[in-house]
Amino acid sequence: YRFNIAQRLAGDNANYQEFPVGYGPSSQDVMIPAFLAAYSGKDPETQSLNPFPQIPMPNWNINFNGFTKIQWVKNNFKNVTMSHSYRSSYSVGSFISNLNYVAPELQVLDPNTYGGNYIPELQIDQINITEQFAPFLKLDVTMKNSMTTRFEYKKDRTISLSLSNSQITEVKGAEYVLGLGYRLQGVRVMFNGGSGQKQVNSDLDLRADISLRNNKTIIRRIEEESNQPTSGQSLITLKFSADYVVNNRVNLKLFYDQVVTDYVVSSSFPTSNTNVGVSLRFTLM
Repeated sequence: YRFNIAQRLAGDNANYQEFPVGYGPSSQDVMIPAFLAAYSGKDPETQSLNPFPQIPMPNWNINFNGFTKIQWVKNNFKNVTMSHSYRSSYSVGSFISNLNYVAPELQVLDPNTYGGNYIPELQIDQINITEQFAPFLKLDVTMKNSMTTRFEYKKDRTISLSLSNSQITEVKGAEYVLGLGYRLQGVRVMFNGGSGQKQVNSDLDLRADISLRNNKTIIRRIEEESNQPTSGQSLITLKFSADYVVNNRVNLKLFYDQVVTDYVVSSSFPTSNTNVGVSLRFTLM
C-alpha cells in the first residue's frame, strides 16, 4: 500500500528506487493514504491522497418488522423486529502548518530532516478511525403471552495511527447479548401507611440479560513489521431486575448485577463485581 501511494505522489519524478525520492515509507503523505486504503479495503491506486476527506463515511440504520405478515408468525407472536446499524467516524487528532513548507519540486532533501522525505504542508500527529456495528444483528421477539426475547450481536473497532513513531493501535470488540422479559399483570401489593393498609394493583416487569464481550488491543509497529497483543479481556455480565409501578410518581425496582472479568494478559487477575439492591424512584410532576 505504501509503495503504491508513494509512486502516485511522485508522479513524473524519475528518481525511482525502492521508494521514490522524497516519499519514503515513513513519509506522512504516504502513511496516511496507505493507512486509510488498508483499513477501508480500497485500492491504493484510487485512494484519495487528501488526509481530510470531503465525503464522510456512510452510516445507516435498518429495521425490519415485516415478519408479522406471515400468518404463522402473526398467530403466535405480537411483534418480531430485526435491526442492523453501522456508525463510523474519521478524525484527525491535531495538526499544525509547517512554516518551512515549499512545493516538492523546490525542496532540497536533507536526510536528517523528516527522514529524507519532503516536508509536508501540515504536520499531523495522529488520525483515528472508529467503526461500530451496534448492532450487527438484533432480533426482538414479543410473544402473545407478554414474554419478550432479545438476541443481539455487536462489533466495534478503533484504529489509531501515530505518525510520530509509525505505530498503529487497534482495539477490537465483539459482544453477544441474550435477554428475556416477562410482564405479570395485576400483581397486588399491600403497603402500610399512616392511614392504614393500602392495596396497589399494578404490573410487575421482570427482565434478565446475559452478555459476553471480548476486547483485544494490538499494537502494530510498521517499521519493525511486528504485531503485539498488549491487553484484552472477556467480560460476562448478568443482570436481573424487577420493576413495579406503585403509581404515576413512584417506581420500585429490585436489581442484581454481576460482572466477571477475565484478562488476556497474565499480569492481571480475574475479577468479579456484584451489585444487589432496591431502588425507589419518585417523580416530581
